[in-house]
Amino acid sequence: MSGQQPPAVPSAIASLLCCCIAFGSLQVYKDELAGSRLMRVAGGAISAFLFFFLIIFVSNVLDSFSRDKVGTGWLVVIPCLLVAEAAAVSVDPACVYSCFGASLLLLWYLSKVSAHIHKA
Repeated sequence: MSGQQPPAVPSAIASLLCCCIAFGSLQVYKDELAGSRLMRVAGGAISAFLFFFLIIFVSNVLDSFSRDKVGTGWLVVIPCLLVAEAAAVSVDPACVYSCFGASLLLLWYLSKVSAHIHKA
């Protein structure tokens, strides 16, 4: 897949579906995720995946509706991170820390993949 981009609309729909699954699982298993220290870390990780899929969704929507091919900047990253942190704090306030750390790792990974795809 050297230099080719996947279509934005199917990717946006798939990432929105994954966002709904991540948020739904956080809310359904809220009591179990807040039960122990290890499960709070898992709740933060699920919230970080919510951030990951949310930023993919927003980037694809902006990419398909904008005429200028402007990259996704901090003005998109920060609101997506705030939504993921709000979902994490709805489970347990301690989930925020693991969500933030895992979100930074996922953001780094997304940056590396994006640089590889757009280098051509």
